[in-house]
Amino acid sequence: MWNQELRYYISLAITAQHGSLVPVSSTHRCAYTPGLSTSSSSTFLQDSQGVRENSSRGELLQTPAAERVPSALKNIEARFQVPQVGVRLWGVSEAFANATYSQSVSDEVKQAAASYATPFVGASSGVEAVQWLQEPAQAASVALLPLRLSKDQAPFGLLVLASPDAQRFHSGMGTDLLEHLAELCSAALSALLPAKD
Repeated sequence: MWNQELRYYISLAITAQHGSLVPVSSTHRCAYTPGLSTSSSSTFLQDSQGVRENSSRGELLQTPAAERVPSALKNIEARFQVPQVGVRLWGVSEAFANATYSQSVSDEVKQAAASYATPFVGASSGVEAVQWLQEPAQAASVALLPLRLSKDQAPFGLLVLASPDAQRFHSGMGTDLLEHLAELCSAALSALLPAKD
């Protein structure tokens, strides 16, 4: 199951703007990908390049920009079997300013997102972003993934994955797959940001 998800999200690394690949490391080991080797990861990268050469840019990148957020959330829920997923984006183009995912975000959340060098994984208590979910009371553990254009830039959004299982997201788990998911979602959702001059 996780191999399919990894293949899907690596295929999302193809950006809509220039058809180039977002840099993705050749190893994808984490707590949720047992037995996934570097060679199989390389195969996935080659497959994603084959997808590019066949002019297929991935399901999400073929989705119009206005529909990308709901499409991404739905796909993450289904493919990763995460009961709840939420997101907030800031600094989006005016055309998307009234969308639910563009609602106001506190400075504290933005500062917390900027402070995460890797995704935050752990208990949901005291996490303000949990309130973005449909059923915040059902979130026992969360993964918070900052969305960035590049690792050295401030985030333009925060993706929240939540589970009623207190052990689903915990501080002892690997976060490689979550980091790649954040990179790929960042590439796809950057289409909602104002165009650079």
